Amino acid sequence: MASWQFDQFVKITQSHKIEPFYVFLGEEIYLIEEALKTLKNQIFQNGGEDFNLDVYDASEVDMEQVAQAVETLPMMSERRLIIL
Repeated sequence: MASWQFDQFVKITQSHKIEPFYVFLGEEIYLIEEALKTLKNQIFQNGGEDFNLDVYDASEVDMEQVAQAVETLPMMSERRLIIL
């Protein structure tokens, strides 16, 4: 698994090299939120956020629901974004 600093992550996503999944880890909540915002902006440049974004609280969600979201194809967009 690759490990990047925030500025490296921004450069990579801005070049449209978006990986199938990311794990954001650390104590700096602000940087995690900024990374998610950067990722959302890249994925949903042309809209589609209403149909293709799912956000779940891992401590409260049934994993079957997350699995269904993962298996759902994007609607009117190239990608889906699932935040857990």
